[in-house]
Amino acid sequence: YVCMCVCACVFVPLCACGLQVDLTSDVNFGHLQKMFAARAPAPEAGSAPTPLAFLGPIPQKHFLHAMAIADRANVLCQNVGPREANAIKLQVHKLTEDMGMRFKFAVVIGNRSGAPM
Repeated sequence: YVCMCVCACVFVPLCACGLQVDLTSDVNFGHLQKMFAARAPAPEAGSAPTPLAFLGPIPQKHFLHAMAIADRANVLCQNVGPREANAIKLQVHKLTEDMGMRFKFAVVIGNRSGAPM
């Protein structure tokens, strides 16, 4: 499987997300869902599965918690001073609470093997 980030309808390799592009964008997720659903073959047609799948969107808060942001932040806090630890905690709060429900996460998965997804 190959994962890509959706950024204003431009597909960027996952390894470049956050490094080469700003992922903040107004994305019409409903349109993307319909676009990928329309590409899927009908089950009775017996044709090969679509090579792409669109998953999401989910709130950023849910995605980050599923990726264990609290555990990761705790590990970081163990290796820094109190001032830096507080800054890490504030950033986690900002990402999960302040921006957590407003920002969404979605992913496009490419299936190179052709196996059903």
